[in-house]
Amino acid sequence: MSVHPVFFSVLSARSASNINLSTTHMNIINEALNAAIRCENFSEKGGTAQLFFATDFAGFDGHFEGSPVVPGVCLVQALVHLSRRKAGRDLRIKSLRLVKFFRPVLPETTVDFEFKLSEENGVFSCRGSAENDEGKIAKISMELNDA
Repeated sequence: MSVHPVFFSVLSARSASNINLSTTHMNIINEALNAAIRCENFSEKGGTAQLFFATDFAGFDGHFEGSPVVPGVCLVQALVHLSRRKAGRDLRIKSLRLVKFFRPVLPETTVDFEFKLSEENGVFSCRGSAENDEGKIAKISMELNDA
């Protein structure tokens, strides 16, 4: 079993100083997330989105052979991606405050994201959750800043 280096790099990071993803790797993740978005709605304080993780989602590659699940890092990155779209800025993770996963996301699954985004002194605070018909999938809180 091999783990895609994109996902391992982000999983092993706790702060922005440890995240060293190449532009190519980020493009792979963001293109896959763009393809997964079915709908998104932004409000003054945050937003909601629905993502569908089809069988050909790039994150399934090597995670795990024979029993694919969406890597947790892809769920974190989905909130970063949505925060970027909401803020209209190129944001990156400054720190992860809380990341909890409650159940796996399998292929052909729709996931509903809800998040709040606020900004103070150039630092964005993002708190979000992911769920599907079976219940809560993840709870994530992080700080973001300009890339």
